[in-house]
Amino acid sequence: MSNKSFKDKKTEYRKSLIKPNSELLKYDEWAPKQIENRQRELADIALKIWN
Repeated sequence: MSNKSFKDKKTEYRKSLIKPNSELLKYDEWAPKQIENRQRELADIALKIWN
């Protein structure tokens, strides 16, 4: 899927049973701002798990 558009990827994410993948559906686009937000969210989750 790496070369597909984000819109096409979202179609596949809808099928995913993996929660972090399905959470990507909340984004309308995948640009630097969204990527930074996503990194922050994942870092927060990681800190909660490993602390």
